[in-house]
Amino acid sequence: MRLNPVAAVMSLISSAETDSAAFYRERAAHFPEMKELFSAWAAENKKFEKRVKQTYFGVITDAIESTFSFAQLDTSDCVIDTSLSGSASVQTVKEKASEIEKH
Repeated sequence: MRLNPVAAVMSLISSAETDSAAFYRERAAHFPEMKELFSAWAAENKKFEKRVKQTYFGVITDAIESTFSFAQLDTSDCVIDTSLSGSASVQTVKEKASEIEKH
């Protein structure tokens, strides 16, 4: 998918933060030994998502929205895969979390 207006890019970023926060919340429930760390990461990602929305609604105006674009930003490299099998090991979850954060 290609994005052009700022709103579409902000929506993509917001979704990525929301999806990764959900990933960490789910893993915290499945791995008690990692609950504190995953819960902290989930909270951090929700905070980032809130900041993205505050920035967009607080700073971006219709004038900027209508005249500024990301030159058809290709989102194919921006999709975050948070899927894991239900039987994933702690090590596999750590590797997936690292992949998400590097993305």
